Amino acid sequence: MAKQGNHIATERSLDTEFKRWLERLRRKWRFSSVADVAKSPDWQNEIGNRVFSYRKVAEQLNGPRIDKEEIRHLLNECWAAGGRFDAIRLGQFLNDRRSTTAIARLVRAFPRRENKAVARIDDFVRRAVSLGYKTPSGGNDFAGAALLASVLLTSLEPKRFVDFRKRHWSAMAKVFGYRLPEAESTGEAMVRAGEFAHAVCQTKTFRQYWPDREPLWVLSGICWVGPDPDKPHKPKEQPPFFPPSENDLMEEGGETKKTVQVRIRNRKVVRLAKDSAWRRDRLLPCDVCGFSFAKAFGKLGKGFIEAHHRKPFSTLKRNHPIREEDLDMVCANCHRMLTRAGETMSVQELEKILDANR
Repeated sequence: MAKQGNHIATERSLDTEFKRWLERLRRKWRFSSVADVAKSPDWQNEIGNRVFSYRKVAEQLNGPRIDKEEIRHLLNECWAAGGRFDAIRLGQFLNDRRSTTAIARLVRAFPRRENKAVARIDDFVRRAVSLGYKTPSGGNDFAGAALLASVLLTSLEPKRFVDFRKRHWSAMAKVFGYRLPEAESTGEAMVRAGEFAHAVCQTKTFRQYWPDREPLWVLSGICWVGPDPDKPHKPKEQPPFFPPSENDLMEEGGETKKTVQVRIRNRKVVRLAKDSAWRRDRLLPCDVCGFSFAKAFGKLGKGFIEAHHRKPFSTLKRNHPIREEDLDMVCANCHRMLTRAGETMSVQELEKILDANR
């Protein structure tokens, strides 16, 4: 049973509300059965990423030493660890040499008693904030630090914790007709969300449709998509591949002359912008998806990233003034998508599209 303020969420009441919710989604999505709802692509993608990522994170945390570059890589690949801005905060935190000590103090011999567990989490959140979890204006990003703590803990304690964004779990509790109790600290709120999730996972309905895998990881994936998600994305059918016949073969490689007029780029401001980005995070992650050429290709990719003009380069007038802040750092894939979208799309809008289709 999960405590809900002055109420108790019984397994029977949770099961009833769970069934009703799944049935509402079945009608909304016009699926033939609740089983189809349970197998929806968006949910399966979120769940699959967690199962893969959390196992890898747990292996790293259980190792003889914590490799912060490996932690950075694993968390950047973990959807539950947040979006671009969370990745920036994570980079700031891990750039401090004391970050590995803070992580070790959180996860090593994690206490079973609730009051000690809450104190351990709260201590880590305070340390993470002091070591880099800051907003651009210099404010404290307690929510981002708490999310990091929850991802680390649910990797190691999959039957006890969930990846924690307060608004997500408050919305999920509302589905079942309950309101999560007010907590005095971040650590307590995280513990309460885990208790609630555990109670939901014990219901007959949950065990019917998701009998395998770690149940709290599964429910976390469902929760992340949201209590009233749009119809799941289905992959579009691709036309069949028809290999060319000999009569279809074409030739290329001929020569021709072209006269073109090009706009001159200011290479100095591009270099300065890249230098500033490198000082913030030497892996130079993409501002949209977080991909790092250095991480993926080692020495070959070290120091490589592309610069994208927020104001379309083709629209700039002669001798238009430009600053470092006018450029975004993006990988080749995201750069092509920004270009393909036209002249108005920002990296924030592209990130939303990417998040919506994960």
